[in-house]
Amino acid sequence: MRLLTRYLREERGSALVLVTVAMVILLGTSALAFDYGRLVLKKRTLANAADAAALAAAQELLKEPAAASVALSTAEAYAAANGAAADQVTADISPDHTQITVTISAAVDYTFARVFGFTQRELTAAATAAVGAVTGMTGAAPLMIVEQNFVQGQEYELKSAAPGDLGPGNFGALALGGKGASRYESNLRDGYSGMISVGDLLDTEPGNISGPTKRAFTARINACSHGCTYQNFRSGCPLIVYIPVVKQPTGQGRQEVEVAGFAAFFLNRNQPPGQGNESSIKGWFVDTIVPGQISPGEKSYGVAAVNLIK
Repeated sequence: MRLLTRYLREERGSALVLVTVAMVILLGTSALAFDYGRLVLKKRTLANAADAAALAAAQELLKEPAAASVALSTAEAYAAANGAAADQVTADISPDHTQITVTISAAVDYTFARVFGFTQRELTAAATAAVGAVTGMTGAAPLMIVEQNFVQGQEYELKSAAPGDLGPGNFGALALGGKGASRYESNLRDGYSGMISVGDLLDTEPGNISGPTKRAFTARINACSHGCTYQNFRSGCPLIVYIPVVKQPTGQGRQEVEVAGFAAFFLNRNQPPGQGNESSIKGWFVDTIVPGQISPGEKSYGVAAVNLIK
């Protein structure tokens, strides 16, 4: 009987030791898992903040290529809006002012892991954004303009009332996604949904097409409800048209023209296209930033994009 009692006591003592060790291991694992989760969440927050800051700062490089301080302050502001302090942000601009790298660092204090001697972890996230001329985009209007040095705020004829330097039979229209006046009208009203890239060969759409031109132009005018002007317009304003810049045509009638880039124009609503020989579209040249493909070294015609490259 004494031996049995002694055996049971020893068993209870061993079980207590095992339970205690198991509890320590369980609590330790839970503590590490909790702190690890906090680190992952903070790392994601820093990465999002770095992405937003790099994209915003890169846009400033397009406006003021030499104003590195403006880009840095913009990066700090956007990082702060996403939960990072200004003193945690650094920005490096490439010598040609086409790329900016934003790095955000933050120290994260451990909570439960302190029991095991872990006190703090330094986290870092970085993002690089590049700016450049758009070399591929969707939403272009079915119009074309010959490559030249465009002047900000200057008015240009985007569709002529009579054949000009585009060759006999051409008034500035393109057959995007297919031929015909109906397709031309829908593309002019809504923008062509397909992708157009620098180097593509596009078919012209010969003829004056005055009726479809007038209807599509009127639809764009009616769609702008904010009183936009070429000096002050909202992003996505229907009065902004993106037009392929093409190399000088050499043929006549329906022919292929090569895309050299893209330019943006604000439609002159005060001079709507008329019928027949009055079917002309005019617009002011403007610089814009749009979603699109970019390529280093490509000539810019005013339509630029900002891309995260890493």
